Amino acid sequence: MSEKRYQVFISSTFSDLLNERKMILDLLLMADCIPAGMEAFAAADAEQFDIIKKVIDLCDYYVLIIGKRYGTVHSSSAHKK
Repeated sequence: MSEKRYQVFISSTFSDLLNERKMILDLLLMADCIPAGMEAFAAADAEQFDIIKKVIDLCDYYVLIIGKRYGTVHSSSAHKK
């Protein structure tokens, strides 16, 4: 019987947290996990955002790295006046 390999989505702003993302990626690979993240996707339009949500749903774990910036604000999550 083989052991399950966990898929882990890494989420953060990108350019300011490159070192932190690399450290987590390296740790996940050493732990024999399957990393997933925004690097695999093009710029996020509405259709791309739906694909990203499906990938996140397929992951076993979600790692959120919080820094001083914020990333894309999707129009459906913006407050309506």
